[in-house]
Amino acid sequence: MVNQSKPKMALSKIDSEIEQVDQEKYLRQATSYYQALEKPLKYGPAVDTLTDLVAALHREFESNYVNIEMVNHLMLTYKSNPREWRKYAKFDRYSYTRNLVDAGNGKFNLLILCWGEGHGSSVHDHADSHCFMKMLKGDLREKRYEYPNRSGRDTAARHSHHPDGEIDSRELVEIGETPIAVNDVAYINDNLGLHRVENPSHSDTSVSLHLYCPPFDTCSVFQDSLKKTTAKVTFWSKYGVRTKQNEQ
Repeated sequence: MVNQSKPKMALSKIDSEIEQVDQEKYLRQATSYYQALEKPLKYGPAVDTLTDLVAALHREFESNYVNIEMVNHLMLTYKSNPREWRKYAKFDRYSYTRNLVDAGNGKFNLLILCWGEGHGSSVHDHADSHCFMKMLKGDLREKRYEYPNRSGRDTAARHSHHPDGEIDSRELVEIGETPIAVNDVAYINDNLGLHRVENPSHSDTSVSLHLYCPPFDTCSVFQDSLKKTTAKVTFWSKYGVRTKQNEQ
């Protein structure tokens, strides 16, 4: 008689070890090698609506071993439908806005960003998280920069860093500029660099869908004065409702 108990015990141990994996740590480690998909996976699932996209993302993040390539695929597969996202699109006269669509059970944040004519972000990082950015309306322009003094980069060896947080202007080196059109998806993490995003139009607004994983409350901003500062991440609205200042 063959004893079947050992294989079952072994499988149970493996399942237990998988459950103990820290998802946040796993995702941050993945930024060291993940680059981005140029087009959807050939055999990946289709996403027809924004509701389907949110549901599919929740399924992917149920596992501690998140398939970041599948997350990328889902963002690529969804096609913009203004009837679905219009209720989240809240504009401000003076600055672009960050509007929370889904908090992802604390595992990811899905946001809609609204860009008025000529609005742009500062140069910033992503706190060692993944950032996917999909165009829903209009166009955006992404300028990408080397991350100054980041461990493992040539920049750290070439340039000096001031102890008071001010960086040498030679360190903030632009490494690319990319236009992002409707339904395109851009991807960045801190190992790929910093970026600045802007609406280049002075007559049309733009709307983009962003996914951040893991979520973060602060990021580093590189101001025009070339000082690196910490900025708090806030939401202009949540689930289609304007947030109060103390709830952002």
